[in-house]
Amino acid sequence: MSSSNDNNNDSTSYLPRIQQAFNQEHAALIKSQGWFYCDNFFPAEEALSIRENLLALDTISTVNKTTKEHDKEQPPRFKEHMFQFGGKLFPKPNIYEIDLHDQHARERSKTLKKIYEVIGPSIVQSAYESLPELDLDPTQASSIKVQLNKGGSFPVHYDNPGPPSKRRLTCIVYLNDNWTNEYGGQLELIPFLQKKKLIQPLMNRLVVFRSDLVLHGVTPWLSGGAGAGAAATPSPSSSSSSSSSSSSSSNSSSSSSSTTTSHHHHHPHHNRLCFTVWIDSLTPSPSTLTRNHLQFTSWDLAEEFFRTSTLQRCLSRAVYKEEYEETLVRCVQGTPAEAPMLAQHHAHVKMLVSQLKPIIDEFRKRKNIIEMRMGGGHDEEEKEKEKEKEEEEEEEKEDGEKCHTGSRNNSLDSRLGSGEDGGNDKKLHGEEDDNGSEEEELD
Repeated sequence: MSSSNDNNNDSTSYLPRIQQAFNQEHAALIKSQGWFYCDNFFPAEEALSIRENLLALDTISTVNKTTKEHDKEQPPRFKEHMFQFGGKLFPKPNIYEIDLHDQHARERSKTLKKIYEVIGPSIVQSAYESLPELDLDPTQASSIKVQLNKGGSFPVHYDNPGPPSKRRLTCIVYLNDNWTNEYGGQLELIPFLQKKKLIQPLMNRLVVFRSDLVLHGVTPWLSGGAGAGAAATPSPSSSSSSSSSSSSSSNSSSSSSSTTTSHHHHHPHHNRLCFTVWIDSLTPSPSTLTRNHLQFTSWDLAEEFFRTSTLQRCLSRAVYKEEYEETLVRCVQGTPAEAPMLAQHHAHVKMLVSQLKPIIDEFRKRKNIIEMRMGGGHDEEEKEKEKEKEEEEEEEKEDGEKCHTGSRNNSLDSRLGSGEDGGNDKKLHGEEDDNGSEEEELD
């Protein structure tokens, strides 16, 4: 068993490397776009060792468990991931996890103990020092989990599980050796009214994003993959922890530029593996949308506000209603959770539209323009900007004046909240993520 001195020595050795991952460049990316990623988070050999030790927890035999005392001596095992909905617990198909706040579990694994007592706190301290404006809690992670996917996917969601919303930062370390595109399991980030980002879960890659501002999900993981004979192996010298991440990283560059092909036998348990550290703020973020928040003189100012406000969650499910529904069905289709969760989704969207139809319709138009721009490629961006400008000018002509609100001090307030039910004075809360937030674990 490791002593406290061993943990102190480990912390001293880990901290400088982790601090490098949270450098000024990456801190700037969190502020500007809400996320960053970097590769080679651990030394290559150590990353492989952590991976093998964690995978071993899923393969160790538990035969001959005849007494409770004997059971206590067994290594921790991955448990089926459960999420709560309507007062009931439902399993998330093919998703398994170990919660490191379970002292009994981590005390039986040196690797879990190191993640919880050394690596996690080093990530927390580095994030706290790098991002003072987030007012992060420097004393501990709010949650640390190891996740094993044997298939399955995650619906899109936010990681802060509803009021009081203190969760600020999600930090994921992927440990998927010999990953290829054929396996799936990519992390899809959907910053509000910005381009979607698809990030590959490569071996030894750290991904950090704002828990409260970045809608995200995980594409289906095809356990075993289609290319069992040939897998792409990340090159140990492909990039440094700072050179791999930037706002200009394209979807393709994050998957193929750092891989080379090698032929070998597939691991019998080629499952998607990662561990996640969530960090809370010391102060809760706003979670209730009221009339006072809707004092805008233009749609552009409204978009700017919601892009950077946690109140975007009050509108997100209606603005991105297709993404919520499609990824929800993808995750729980054919299970007892499907019908009640879809019914709640539809009811929630209907309620939002009844109260905030104008702003939701406007934001959905802008979302569609962004998606069209993504499909057209970089060369089409200027054309799309011109098209967007023309559409806005046409809308202004149809409306008579862009910010017409009667006697409401030239504010968009009455237009933003003039839904069919006339619910202008109602308050809207960011909903709890019944779909399972990544504390309910991420990708």
